[in-house]
Amino acid sequence: MGENDLAWFGQLLARTAAAGLTAFSGGRKYTAGYLTARQGREHYDVPAFAATSSIDDADMEVSDTKFVGTDNVFRMGTARVEAFSGTDSELYELLKEGRVEEYRQAAYELRSKRYNSHGAGNWNDPISFQDDGTIMALSILPIRKRRSL
Repeated sequence: MGENDLAWFGQLLARTAAAGLTAFSGGRKYTAGYLTARQGREHYDVPAFAATSSIDDADMEVSDTKFVGTDNVFRMGTARVEAFSGTDSELYELLKEGRVEEYRQAAYELRSKRYNSHGAGNWNDPISFQDDGTIMALSILPIRKRRSL
């Protein structure tokens, strides 16, 4: 790789990272825009069907920040677990609009911001905040009694 390739490689890394963030937050149609065919764009550039793909349809407020993303419920043994994954809504808007360099600058400026999970309202379970503006929150849901058939 020559010196002339550094700018191209930097853009490739930025677009790949943006694809990962939009996929993490459930934004499959935005993810496709950041990927090449060789990177698997066709896996994201198709209609989503119910129960087969998550979409950016959930949000969570933590203190003064809104995170947008997706949530899923799954089982771990007998426990039902809700998982929310998302991105700071202002950063996510930049990614949706294809403004990767602006996202990178804004995320860099926010990297030292410290979130307090106590500001997450009713969410009393673990929350992980990352410097790139993403959040992962898990919650064990109450056990539901099954109906007799």
